[in-house]
Amino acid sequence: IRDIWRNGRLYAFECATATVIVLYGGVLGSIREDAFNSLFRNLLLFDWHYDSDLRLTEKNGKELALPGDVLYFKNPDVSPETPEWQGENTIMLRENLYYGHGIGIASGQEIIRTLNHFRFPGSMTSAYLMDMVIYPDFLYLSRYAKNAAGSNPDVTTPVLPGQMYVRVGGSRYLRT
Repeated sequence: IRDIWRNGRLYAFECATATVIVLYGGVLGSIREDAFNSLFRNLLLFDWHYDSDLRLTEKNGKELALPGDVLYFKNPDVSPETPEWQGENTIMLRENLYYGHGIGIASGQEIIRTLNHFRFPGSMTSAYLMDMVIYPDFLYLSRYAKNAAGSNPDVTTPVLPGQMYVRVGGSRYLRT
């Protein structure tokens, strides 16, 4: 995972694999290296394949998305000549700012505008942000946090300056 960041030009991925790599990179930066190597010893980077210890959770409610969550922009009328633009997996960076492999860092409107360029001619159906939100089980992974003293499920990692997010079960809370 670290080598991908160091030598990115040597790798090529489609957006689903790139999104999973970003999730692994975030986890690697947040937990102890020995724990990462133990949890993800059989790591496979291919499409939406991921280790069960990442414990990805899928919920509906894009309005509840937090930085670090995965969201998908769908292009329902993609041209058959450009099937790679059928949608864009993204990581939410902050409200209305996303990273998508292939598009880069952009607002939701910019992503939709880009996807709409790849519709079949005459299409009037716009690309859109789906309601699905995907995120790792942060509470489970926090047991392995670099700063965790033993097993403290209440340890959180700052996401934005001055803000910390905690997930308890299916609920997410902002702590300031």
